[in-house]
Amino acid sequence: MEKLLEKFISSDIVGFATPVYFDSVTGIMKNFIDRLIPLVDPHFKKDEKGMSRHLKRFEKYPKFLIISNCGFPEWSRFQILHLLFEKIAVSMHTEVIAETYRTSGELLTAPGFKRIISEYKKVVRKAGEEVTTNLKLSKETVLQLKKPIISDDRYIKIANQNWDRLLLNFKQDE
Repeated sequence: MEKLLEKFISSDIVGFATPVYFDSVTGIMKNFIDRLIPLVDPHFKKDEKGMSRHLKRFEKYPKFLIISNCGFPEWSRFQILHLLFEKIAVSMHTEVIAETYRTSGELLTAPGFKRIISEYKKVVRKAGEEVTTNLKLSKETVLQLKKPIISDDRYIKIANQNWDRLLLNFKQDE
């Protein structure tokens, strides 16, 4: 664990990638985040906004990049993730420089959407280049990343049909 913490603290940017389960990070991601606690000094101090936070233990902390997808079509599913990583960034004396969220995540591997997903992947690559070059995403790229793959109603219909098919297969296997 000590080598991992050394690697973490010596990085310029750290990417956190997690699917959204029940509107939050996975248990594995939460365990990883909790194990970062030794990177801060346990003593408290109020910051300029009046919020208590740990003191710095190191001179420099890496900036954060957040990547996530979820099976629901609403962007509001990422609110908790956004807030969580903003709070962690404050605690670790750093900032979130980019958040890449994808709703309707099941479509990322759906065979009928290869062309659309290929275009989306180009935007994701562009986002990666922007983050590594400029340490931020352009407004244009953010808008392209948020562009729906298909309408919410169409996605819900396809997702429910897929679940019905899976559940029917499951019942037949019993």
